[in-house]
Amino acid sequence: TLEPYQARLQSVFDHHLVPFTSTAGRPLSREPLVKTLLRLASLPLNDFDRAAMLDVLTSPFYHALDVGSARTNLRPDTWRSLVYTLGIMKGESEWNRLAEPASLSILRDAETESNEDDNTLVGPREPLQLTYLWELVSQLIHDCQALPAQGSIGTLTDAFLTLVKSHVHVSDL
Repeated sequence: TLEPYQARLQSVFDHHLVPFTSTAGRPLSREPLVKTLLRLASLPLNDFDRAAMLDVLTSPFYHALDVGSARTNLRPDTWRSLVYTLGIMKGESEWNRLAEPASLSILRDAETESNEDDNTLVGPREPLQLTYLWELVSQLIHDCQALPAQGSIGTLTDAFLTLVKSHVHVSDL
């Protein structure tokens, strides 16, 4: 079977501009939607790890129901540096830093320091982005914590499907 070599074969043939087709399939876990769903499912298990949380929130499939008209003003490209600057790694208590009044002054100080060092790691921040990010994160954490810790496969699947429907946009779901 060629399946273990499918990705490598495809890239080599593409590199040399040689047409290539195969009956070998691409693993489902490589699909962007599946990656987002797996990351979403892992959030409560991994104590809302920074990388997983940001991957879910910045996914093109992520859809927040309660954001409303603010959706056009969301800037996910700035969220990663906001989270890094605030030192958020994982855990609900660290994510709560987004709502703390001191966060704005920490971000302003980091922006001032980066301007002095001529380092562009931290750029200008809109306070609204911090607010939007907090609203999304707090709702996502709240909804993840509402998932049952145990139950039948049907109960757990239904609960996860409810979470997916409220946070992931899939046209056929």
